[in-house]
Amino acid sequence: MHPWQPQARSNESKDHDGCYVAFLNYGSMNGLSDRIVDAEFVTNTQENPKDVSGDIVFDKKTGIVYIPKSYYFAADGTELGYDLQAQVLVAPELEKGVEVNVAVENHSAAKSVLKDGTAEFTAFNSMTFPLVAEEDAGKVNFEDIEVYLNDSALPADLEEGEGASYNGKTGEYTLNCLGATTYSVKFVIKGKTLSQ
Repeated sequence: MHPWQPQARSNESKDHDGCYVAFLNYGSMNGLSDRIVDAEFVTNTQENPKDVSGDIVFDKKTGIVYIPKSYYFAADGTELGYDLQAQVLVAPELEKGVEVNVAVENHSAAKSVLKDGTAEFTAFNSMTFPLVAEEDAGKVNFEDIEVYLNDSALPADLEEGEGASYNGKTGEYTLNCLGATTYSVKFVIKGKTLSQ
């Protein structure tokens, strides 16, 4: 599996003035599990993580994490660019599948593409989408496709053959990340520019 890490957006909270809040229970969002067993919060590098679980308030019942604003801004208001990582352990039912919301924005010459909706996958395998109909598959290539995971505002950094692949004969797009960590996928199929 591709070592992709889901990202959670943090938002301001009127009820908790000194904190940002984020929702971390992906299992609840994609139907895998509502039960959070534990969560760990670290900063720094993978080789030298610093445990900050004592500074973070995490509500296991709701999946909401409260992050002190001081992690993001110095006392004078200077942005720190803080990197907080969380690992959330859920107790899934192994035979249960997950539902992933799918959206497609098509700007290509391909006329028949996957419709917006919900797709069901096994939780612990890669995900394959019938993105483009077979008769139009050759009109699109891997570089034409941007993928946005879990409502991210930025496209995922996916390399062909590692993080994802596109089959130009069948029109199938495979994401090498777990359905268990995914609740939404948005595909943007770009059109050709005048120079192309």
